[in-house]
Amino acid sequence: MKQSHFFDAVRGAAALVVLVAHVCQVFIATYTGVEHHAMRTLAVAAEYAVYAFFLLSGFLITKSLRLNVERNGG
Repeated sequence: MKQSHFFDAVRGAAALVVLVAHVCQVFIATYTGVEHHAMRTLAVAAEYAVYAFFLLSGFLITKSLRLNVERNGG
């Protein structure tokens, strides 16, 4: 169970990275431009955060389903 809490925390951090990237796109990129190196770096970080979020979500959902089947016998 402790492992699931860690994965949930990582998934939450990934969601926050995406949120920060979107906020920066709306409020900061209008002044710096989307081609600014900081904005491009943030966009790449957000892209990988989305991958991590969905990968961990799939793992945690599969784990939950497997444990429910084992607990209920089918």
